[in-house]
Amino acid sequence: MSYNAEFPISSEKMGDCLEFIEDSLKNYRLKKRDLMESLLISEEILIQMEEQAPKDALVQIVVNKKMGIPRISFTAPGNVMSLDEQTSGISLDQLGDNTEGTIRNTMLQSFSESIRYRHSKSKNYVTIITGIPERELASQTITAICLSVIIGFFGRFVLPQNVNQFIIDNFFGPVETVFLSGLMLIASPAIFLSITCSILRFDGFGELNRSGKQVIFTYLFTSLIATLTGVLIFNIFKPGTAGMLVSQMGTGSVGVFSILNILTDSIPPNIIEPFTSGNTLQLLVAALLLGLSLNLSNKKVHNLKVLLEELDIVCGKASSIVMKTIPFVVFCSTTSVILRSSLAVYVAIAQLILTLIIGLIIMIAIYCIFLIIRIRINPITFLRKYIPVMKDTFLKGSGVAAIPLTMRFCKRQLGIPQNITSFVIPLGATINMDGNCVCLTIISLFFGRICGIQMGMNDLVILIFMILILSLGAPIAPGTIILCMVTLLSQIGISLEGISLIIGLNFILEMILGMINTFGDVIVSLIIAKQENVLNYEVCNKIPPKKQKKASI
Repeated sequence: MSYNAEFPISSEKMGDCLEFIEDSLKNYRLKKRDLMESLLISEEILIQMEEQAPKDALVQIVVNKKMGIPRISFTAPGNVMSLDEQTSGISLDQLGDNTEGTIRNTMLQSFSESIRYRHSKSKNYVTIITGIPERELASQTITAICLSVIIGFFGRFVLPQNVNQFIIDNFFGPVETVFLSGLMLIASPAIFLSITCSILRFDGFGELNRSGKQVIFTYLFTSLIATLTGVLIFNIFKPGTAGMLVSQMGTGSVGVFSILNILTDSIPPNIIEPFTSGNTLQLLVAALLLGLSLNLSNKKVHNLKVLLEELDIVCGKASSIVMKTIPFVVFCSTTSVILRSSLAVYVAIAQLILTLIIGLIIMIAIYCIFLIIRIRINPITFLRKYIPVMKDTFLKGSGVAAIPLTMRFCKRQLGIPQNITSFVIPLGATINMDGNCVCLTIISLFFGRICGIQMGMNDLVILIFMILILSLGAPIAPGTIILCMVTLLSQIGISLEGISLIIGLNFILEMILGMINTFGDVIVSLIIAKQENVLNYEVCNKIPPKKQKKASI
C-alpha cells in the first residue's frame, strides 16, 4: 500500500506535511520510537528543501514499503541540499553561536545511515528508511551466534577431528582471512584520516573562549580516567591464563613498547612507513603532526583539508561495507573457535566479558561521583530520569544516533540551556569515547596476558597514550572497536587472528559503549552548565512522576 500527496513547501504547511506522514506511517504499525524519529528527520528535510526551493514550489511525498521496510520519499525542485555535511564540520566557536545550524546538521548526521539523497535535473530526491539498519544487523548477528553455537558443538562432539579441521581450513579459515585482510586494508587509513580530521576540528583553538576550552579538557580528563579505570580493573581481576595462547597468536615480545623507543621509533622516516609496517605509534604521531600542521597553515591549504575530510568519509563508508559482513563472519569465526579451542579459551572469554561489564559499571559509578562532588546533585534522582534515555541510546547502538534524544533530555529534564547542549553533546559524540577507553584497555591487556606479553609501567604509558589518541579521533562508523583493536594488537605484537575470539561481541559492545559514551557527554554538559552558572537546579533536581497504572475495570 502506498500513500501519495503534494504540499506547498512552506513553514505554514509544515504541520500538514508531518500530519500526512504520521497518519501514513501509523498504517504500518511502526513502534513509537521509530515513528518519532521519522517525523524528526522529515521535518529537517522539509526545512532544507524549503531553503533551496523556488517560491511556490511543491513537494511530493510518497510513503510506501519496499522489501517490507517503510520508506518516506520527498521530491521537490531546488538547489543542491547540504545533507552530506558531516559531524566533523562542527565549529568550535563561542558557545551559543550558530546554535540552530549546529543542531540541524547534527540531527541529519545522526541519522545519515537512514537517509538516501541525490540531486538530478534541478530536483532534490530524498528517501528516509524508517527501519534502523543497526538493529537489523544486531538481530542477524545474534542469529549467527546461535547457529554457530549449535553447529560448532555438533561438529565438536559428533564429527571426527579431521573433518572439523577440513571445514576450518577450507571454509571458515578463508572467510576469516578475507575479513581480516579487509580490516587491515581500511584500518590504517581510516584511523589516520579520522585522527587528522579530528585535529582539524580544533582549528582556531587559540580563539576559543574559556568555556569551549574547558569542554575539551574535561572530555580529555574523563577519557584518561576511563583508561586508568580499565588498567585498574584488569589488574584486579586478571582475566585469562598467562601465556595460554603464546604459540598461536603472540610473539611473546612487547615490540616497540619501550620508553627508549619513543624518541627513536615514534617518528616515521616517511609517510608510507606507518601504513606498511603496521606501527600504530608512528601512525598516530604522523596523523597528529599532519593535523597540527594543517591547522597552523593559512587558507591556501583549504582544498587539502576538504580533500582529507572527503577521504575520511570514503573510509567510513568502506568500513561500513566491511562491517555489513559481520553476521556471516561471526558465524564462521565463532564456529571455528568452538571447533578448535579448548575449554580454557571459553573460560578466558567469559572472564573477559565479566571484566568488561565490571569496568563499565565502575565507570558509571565514577560518573555518579562527579554528580555528587562536582555538580552537587542527587545521583539517584538523576538516574531515575536518565535510565529510560540510556535504554533508548542502547537500542540505537550509537552515541551519534542518540544526539537529538540526548540534547532534548538535557534541555527538558536537566535544565541545561540549549546553547550549551548544541555545542557539548555533538562534540562529545565525536571525541568523547570513555566506554571505548575502558574496553580497549581491558581487551589489549587481556590479549597481551594470554599471549605471554609482559608489559611494564613504560609499556602501559605508551598504551594509555595510544588509546587516548584513538578515543579522540576514532572513526564514527560501525565496527570502530574492531578497527581500533586491529591497530592496537598489531602494535603489541599479536596476530590479528585474536580478533576472531571477540568479533562476535562487536555488536553488543557498540550498543553498550554508545550508552556509556553518551552518559559521559551528559555529565560534561552538567559540569559546563554549572561552571557557567546557568544550570537550573530546580529542573535538574525535580523528581520524575511515577507512571500511573491503568485502572482495572
